[in-house]
Amino acid sequence: MKTNIIINLLLVTFLLVFSTQQLKAQNEIPPVEKIESNPGGQGLLMTLKLEKGSAYNHPLIVVWLETEDGEYVETLFVTETIGKEMYKQANISSEKGKEESADLLAALPYWIHQCENNNSNGLLVSNQNNLSAEDIVRPTPCGSFDLSFHLSNCPAGNCRILIELNQIYYKDKYQYGHHSGEPEPLTSAQPSIIYEAVVDPHILPDSISMKPIGLGDKTGKTRILQTNPKTTTPSKQIASKITLVVGQ
Repeated sequence: MKTNIIINLLLVTFLLVFSTQQLKAQNEIPPVEKIESNPGGQGLLMTLKLEKGSAYNHPLIVVWLETEDGEYVETLFVTETIGKEMYKQANISSEKGKEESADLLAALPYWIHQCENNNSNGLLVSNQNNLSAEDIVRPTPCGSFDLSFHLSNCPAGNCRILIELNQIYYKDKYQYGHHSGEPEPLTSAQPSIIYEAVVDPHILPDSISMKPIGLGDKTGKTRILQTNPKTTTPSKQIASKITLVVGQ
C-alpha cells in the first residue's frame, strides 16, 4: 500500500514539473538573433530590428542603401538563398545570367532591377568597395533579428534604407494561376513587400519606424512599385514591426 502511494506521489510530482516546464517554454519570448553584416566596414553604424510576423518562415530578405533621390548605392545585407545565386549568375554572361535568373526576379524584383540597372557586371549583389558574398550574404534568420551594418558609402545629405521581403515557395493562387496568363515562378507566386526609412545622418542617435511603401511586381519583369494597400499577399505578415536605429 505504501509503495503504491509513493509511486503515485512520484508520478504526480513528475507531471507537475513537466507541465510547469512546458508552460514556461510556451510563454518564453524567443531570443532575438544578432547579425553583423560587412563587419570590416567603416562609417555610420545602424541596426535594423525586425520583429517576425505570423507569416515569417525563412523568407528572402535584402537590405540596401539609396540616395534620397532613389539612386542605388550598395547592398548592405542579403540572405544566402538568393544572395549566393546572384553572385553565381554575375559570373555568367549578362544575357545568359538574366535568362537563368528570371525566376529569381519574381522573388525580390524591386531590389534586383535596381542592382541590374546600376551595376556594369549584370546581376550582382554589390560592386561597391570590392565587397564579396562573404561580406554581406548571411543565412536566413530563424525569427526576429537585429541586423547591424556600417554605411561605408553614406551619400551626402539624407539617405534611404530599404528592405524587401518575400516568402519563398509560397503559392498564392489569388495572385497567380489561370487568371494571370503568366507562367508561375518556381520560388514565389505573390508580390514582395518593400519598407523604407529616410535617414538624416546629422540626427544621432535616432530610431525610425520603417514604413511599407509598396509591393514588387509579382512577375518580376519590372521595378514598378504597386502601392494599392488592399492587395492580398502573405508578404505583409512576414514582419510585424521593423525599426532602424541610427548611430548606436
